Amino acid sequence: MAASNSYSSSPNPLGNGVGPTRRSTGKARATLQGHDARHRANRLLSLINQFQPIFLTFTWASAYAIVSDATGEPEENTPRQRYCDPAIAAISAWLALVTSLEINDFRYHLKLAYGQKATETGSFRNFGKMSITGKTEETSPSSQRQRRASNYLIENVFLSDNHYVASLVAIRLGFWDAIVDATILYSFTYAAVISFTWSNVESNFLLVIMGVSYIVSAIVLALIGWKLPIWLGFYRKSNLNFLKDTSTFAPQAAIDHAFEGTSLTSFRYQVRLGVGKHTNKFVLVLLPFYINLKVYSFIVSLLVGLVSGCLYQHTVFWLRQRFTKRHRERVLAIGASAVLLFISSAVFTIGIGFIDTVWRWNFYLDLWKISLISFFCWLTFCLFFLCIYYFEQELFSQAEVGNNWQEEIVAEFEKEDKISTTEENILVENNAHPGGEKDFSEGFPRMELEEPSTKAPDRRAVFSKDSMESYIYETVYFDRMTLTGDSLTKARLARESTTDRDKSSKEIYDEIAEGDERNLCIKWHHRLLRSLPFLPIWHIFIRQHAKIWSCCRKDSVFYTQPCYRKIWHVFVNTFRICIYLLAIFVTVIGCGSAVQTKTALAKLPESFKISYEKQNVGPVCAFDTKFGNIREFASKDEAHLANFTIAHCGPCAACSTWNDLQVQYSTRHDLALLGRKCAQKTILGGVEAAFDCTENTIGFKGECARCWVDSFLCSKKYCSFIFLQSAITNRIGNFKVNPKSVTSAMCSEANCEAGNPGDFVRCSGSNRRKMNIKSDIERPRAELCQIVDVEKSVQRTAEGIVYVNDWGSFFGLK
Repeated sequence: MAASNSYSSSPNPLGNGVGPTRRSTGKARATLQGHDARHRANRLLSLINQFQPIFLTFTWASAYAIVSDATGEPEENTPRQRYCDPAIAAISAWLALVTSLEINDFRYHLKLAYGQKATETGSFRNFGKMSITGKTEETSPSSQRQRRASNYLIENVFLSDNHYVASLVAIRLGFWDAIVDATILYSFTYAAVISFTWSNVESNFLLVIMGVSYIVSAIVLALIGWKLPIWLGFYRKSNLNFLKDTSTFAPQAAIDHAFEGTSLTSFRYQVRLGVGKHTNKFVLVLLPFYINLKVYSFIVSLLVGLVSGCLYQHTVFWLRQRFTKRHRERVLAIGASAVLLFISSAVFTIGIGFIDTVWRWNFYLDLWKISLISFFCWLTFCLFFLCIYYFEQELFSQAEVGNNWQEEIVAEFEKEDKISTTEENILVENNAHPGGEKDFSEGFPRMELEEPSTKAPDRRAVFSKDSMESYIYETVYFDRMTLTGDSLTKARLARESTTDRDKSSKEIYDEIAEGDERNLCIKWHHRLLRSLPFLPIWHIFIRQHAKIWSCCRKDSVFYTQPCYRKIWHVFVNTFRICIYLLAIFVTVIGCGSAVQTKTALAKLPESFKISYEKQNVGPVCAFDTKFGNIREFASKDEAHLANFTIAHCGPCAACSTWNDLQVQYSTRHDLALLGRKCAQKTILGGVEAAFDCTENTIGFKGECARCWVDSFLCSKKYCSFIFLQSAITNRIGNFKVNPKSVTSAMCSEANCEAGNPGDFVRCSGSNRRKMNIKSDIERPRAELCQIVDVEKSVQRTAEGIVYVNDWGSFFGLK
């Protein structure tokens, strides 16, 4: 009689209470202290174990309802729908931040380009002598002079140039073009994934996806924490950038537009590419998180992320305005970064908990131990990387930012008129122009949102630190400027009397852009192609591709960089490509497994009906105990009348030989595993390699081995994605078959056994369930043949006591 497997915990050999009866006083005291320490540790562990269910309920168990069966394995039920995906929300928040930085970067470099152009052409001299009071936080005369020069140039040179005004409008419109492109692209990819995975997604696979989603959101939070000291005003920048918060499109686009005279449409397209470079980075990364995500959950995730990003942006702006002293700023930046890293570690721990629910790491460690280990390991990594950022940062010099044009303007002012750095308000003198008196403000267009604000900076300029000229995220939004009362009145009157008083900035843009298009003769199909998101995606891909593989060119900047920068460049781009490929791979598996599961569930009832409904009353395969002949009979009664012993239900076939019947029993505990290994041979080695493996490794011979190889090929065709999904969920060895479980064994039975299309049962004849052998594949009692005449034995299973045939005694095997 075969004994059922049982597991029992053995007593601790060190805890038997036996020890030496005589000890020295010191050793006795040390032993007593050791017992007290262990007793306190045990009390602490028991206290933690009491709070462990509360912790788990708050984090993981509250998100999904996993119903456990008697064996402790989670049933394959559909989990509760997630209302907000953490990865989508976190990435949306990140995009809300970096797109603001990108727009500010374009405005900033546009200001630099037009400032340099005005310096080279001497445009500012036409307006005569003027000085402006700029209220800044710097105390050095040089900083004050630069601020005055910058304010003068913006207020009197740039805004008098209609092309500069139209360029600001082009930046805004290019931003909205990129937003429309991103909306179409993300909506299309979401629709493509959800169309395959709306239902029939395995619950353990969803738990793994949810865990990875939390881990991705933790990484995004860590990135924000690492960059926070820069955004809060340390005006330092790290060379180790995994995700850059600004593209490299703005400097060259602004120079080409200001000096080369590129059209407004072209400049607007460059802004569209710059913003699109950020949004396109995550199109492939987010694909796995769309699996089984309902439409309302997708929308809620996007809204939560965008609102969180805007709130974070507003908070950074408020902190930059509130804390201005250097030492306070340092403490604030490091403290806020540490808080974000702690939050990131907590979110990372929740993600590990979801994955542990599926992978069962707590078989070796308690769940709370895994949580503590994952929390402190991720926190240590984040703090270590923060230290690297801090010590690796390098100060921006003014030359790197491009403030030389401000120095030149200051020098010109000092030549023409001595600026008093001790006065706070200096009168503005009007200069006589040829042809009569004219105020310097004549020709100013009436501005709207694009005009650099003359009020206090608003929150759209959140990353602008006007008090630090070398700060890279400075925008065209400047500190409040004040003119003297008389001059301000004259300026307003001059503006009201200008010929462009009835034109808004958008009208100026439309007029100039229309003229550019007329001159360029842009055809209608080019306009249509430019309006679609596909052309920008292609151009961004080409630029990114050229940058990634620039290291292959001998004349590239890559060869001039230090060694650590080269290593970092190769590592980042290789890692990014691997992430993209992994995301596509997981998405394809999720979509393919959902389709195959749907097909298998549709076929399964008919397959069960054909295979098991009449197996105990139909044809049987029996043998003669005297001579060993094996024959097929129409029913069990005919076999008994002929004095034959029933070997298995169903007709005899290729595997109804004595060798194959014995192999069915001898491999009862590992046949599924051996079959999987032989099936894998079909991927690289082909059919013959799988056939040789079936004969030599498993033991089936001839036509029986051929039937098994045909079953392998059928399973590979109809169940390959479900098998790959089981690898992700650590369920490769789960061969349980029942209508509620989605496993590769269930898929194979639905597609490859009952003639729809595979017909393994008819080809092979015998198998373990038809011989009533308890195997490594858990099956319901109704699927086991009950009329086999071999001596029976009793075994305990999850369903209770089961009578199986003792083929081991029959064959003389142990």
